[in-house]
Amino acid sequence: MSACKKIRITSRDWELLKYLAEYAVVSVDTVGKIFGTEKYHEDRITELKKAKLISRKKNLVYLTKAGRELLEQNNFPCRALPDSISRETRYPKVADFAVKISGSGWDFIPSWRYKEERGGLSLRGARLYGVIGNKEVEYAVYNIGKEPRDKSLRNLKQEIMNLPVTLGLNRAVIFAESENAMQDYGEEPMGLMEQWLLLYNDINLALLKRAASENLIKKAAQILFEHGGPPEWKGADYTVDNGRQAVVLIFNDIEKIARLNEYAELLAYRRIRSQGNVVIVCLKDREEYYRQKYPKFEVMAVDAERLIEKDGGDKQ
Repeated sequence: MSACKKIRITSRDWELLKYLAEYAVVSVDTVGKIFGTEKYHEDRITELKKAKLISRKKNLVYLTKAGRELLEQNNFPCRALPDSISRETRYPKVADFAVKISGSGWDFIPSWRYKEERGGLSLRGARLYGVIGNKEVEYAVYNIGKEPRDKSLRNLKQEIMNLPVTLGLNRAVIFAESENAMQDYGEEPMGLMEQWLLLYNDINLALLKRAASENLIKKAAQILFEHGGPPEWKGADYTVDNGRQAVVLIFNDIEKIARLNEYAELLAYRRIRSQGNVVIVCLKDREEYYRQKYPKFEVMAVDAERLIEKDGGDKQ
């Protein structure tokens, strides 16, 4: 800790300042997450503002010239402030995700840093928030907000479809801030290995964090079934009890859902009344949705909390 303009800068103050150096602007709510407090961070914002290290405009916090100089003196380069639209929408959301995913096994690289580290990739106009990765896999991360426009979704989907070529990525996580936004996004396959469409909430973020260090798809199957093995149908994850083909949708994988849709249409076309030996595994809060969507398929649900636990009560 050090003193600056009659203020004692705490370790959490430094964390905030370093986030501002990287993300340029953060929301007051995100500052609370950085500090891990409900009210104390408001006091620190006031003190840092009095010391002229940060400025505040409504719910957003920025570095001042003095704040930037302090960070650069301590070998923390600062990003320039983005344009006014990105400053109020995109950048605070990227910073919020970065804070929420921290402390997990994922390394999050914001889009501008990813571009720099990959030798100056052309990402102009890209909607990519950044990339999360561990030693095994990488996912492109997006957020479509609460009320995405049709044109915006079309452009986003084209970008996602091109990920294998433009960034060499075959997996994506798309967050939505409302159920309506999820419906608007739809169930169009993009030819990726995984395309997770998730509500941006604490449960899904906790699941995503846990997935950095544990195969939760396998864990969900182990919780519900006694036996498991390789799938016999290409659209399934496992062959489980009684030869059933388990499709695990705890991450609402659009690529898997598209294959299920094709199979359901095939059963309807052939007027087959059976459930096709398919069992869908989902979270409790999506159980009724999948039962209504796939009346010919068996649906089994697992508690998200059991998946998040380090010891998930495996049956195997």
